[in-house]
Amino acid sequence: MLEIIPAFSVFPINKGQGRTIYTSAGNPLYPTNTPLYYSDNGDSTELTDFMENQILGGYDNTGVKVKVSADWNSEMYNVIFDGLTATSTPYVEGETSSSTTQFKFSASTDNMVAMFSPWMQWLDPGLAS
Repeated sequence: MLEIIPAFSVFPINKGQGRTIYTSAGNPLYPTNTPLYYSDNGDSTELTDFMENQILGGYDNTGVKVKVSADWNSEMYNVIFDGLTATSTPYVEGETSSSTTQFKFSASTDNMVAMFSPWMQWLDPGLAS
């Protein structure tokens, strides 16, 4: 079985303030790592639009769908980058926890190493030696 866990970022809600977020590689609107300022009003819909269209360059160009939810109990935004296959997530200044897309393989067989050997060699050709 293959489970794909989308890339994500979690950071504090800065309602009434702002933060700098840097553009990602592949953004057709701005060079990589261009700092863009986001004025945070606590609206997760506006942050979704900003991340998807300004930071990433738009769904039509990148195929990445952004989903933002605001957890008011913990005062944190949870941002999911569905379809982001880059080696990093957009950099958000300040306290942030992020992870790139993860692939988890599992099987119910005693011979998993032999079963996944072709995949592992494809992911890391250095394993062939």
